[in-house]
Parts: sequence; C-alpha cells; structure tokens
Amino acid sequence: MLRERTGKVSDVLEAERKIARVREEIERLDAQRTNLDRRVTYATVTLEVAEEPKAAMDMGPLPVPARLRNAFVDGIRLAVEKLGLSLTLLNVAPTVVVWIALLFFPVRFIIRHTGARG
Repeated sequence: MLRERTGKVSDVLEAERKIARVREEIERLDAQRTNLDRRVTYATVTLEVAEEPKAAMDMGPLPVPARLRNAFVDGIRLAVEKLGLSLTLLNVAPTVVVWIALLFFPVRFIIRHTGARG
C-alpha cells in the first residue's frame, strides 16, 4: 500500500504511524539490550578452609617441662589468632620507632646534664 500509494490517504497515514511506532519500539529494545550488555555483575566468594583435628594418641601424662612448653605455645598461638597480636605489632611498631627516635636525644641530653651536675 505504501509503495504503490493505493488506498485512502488516512489508511496510508495510519500505516506510516504504525511503522514509526514499531521502529521506535525496535530502537528502544535495541538500546535496552545494549545497556544490559554493558552491565557487569560482581560477586564476592568467601572460602574458609579448616583442617579437622585428628584423634590424638594418648601417650600418658606429659612431663612438666613438656606441659609448660605446650601451654606457652598454645598461648602464643591464641594471642596471634584471636587477638591479632602480629597485626597490632605491625600497626604500632612504626609509631613506636618514631617516638623513640624523637625522644632519644632529648632524654639522653637531660640525663647527661643532670647526672653530671648531681
């Protein structure tokens, strides 16, 4: 009908309106598809691996030095794991070094001068 221009003008106009609406819908869907192609989804996967303790072999009572050593080692491990002692030391160490460097010479000066007069 549009190519041959046959029919009423109102029918031709109606057909052109429908074609324009369909083109608009196609362009909208194409833009939506392009937008969805550009989106990226990020995910965080946290994996925690722990070794299951095996059954301990009972060798009878441990001697006192061995029990003291085990208690010391367990205490250090607990401090590092639970309290984050190593991270705390790494965090505080630079500040302590700076303060020691700043205070060393003034304190040394005061001690030398007050000790020599006393």
